[in-house]
Amino acid sequence: MVPVPDRQARREASPYAPAWDAVRESIRGRILPESFDRWIAPLCIADVKGEGVVIDAPDADVAEWVEEHYQGIIRRALEEAGMPCRDLTVMADSRERRHV
Repeated sequence: MVPVPDRQARREASPYAPAWDAVRESIRGRILPESFDRWIAPLCIADVKGEGVVIDAPDADVAEWVEEHYQGIIRRALEEAGMPCRDLTVMADSRERRHV
């Protein structure tokens, strides 16, 4: 899955990019490479408010899968990166929000 240019630009411009890079690398070592490439690689942090983190996903299918299968591992990796997360939101295509 290749990020669309506007998503890629948002990812690169995000003030959370360095933290998300650390989170992604932590997760990379815990799951299969194919799973990482399909479900985690296209994600990025869209916003952080207190202990709430909003993750941007490319579409509703990815958001739903992440919601159902990766919320625990993402929360642990966020905490390890110094970002406690009580409220994790996956936002599909910057429009739809899903709380996990």
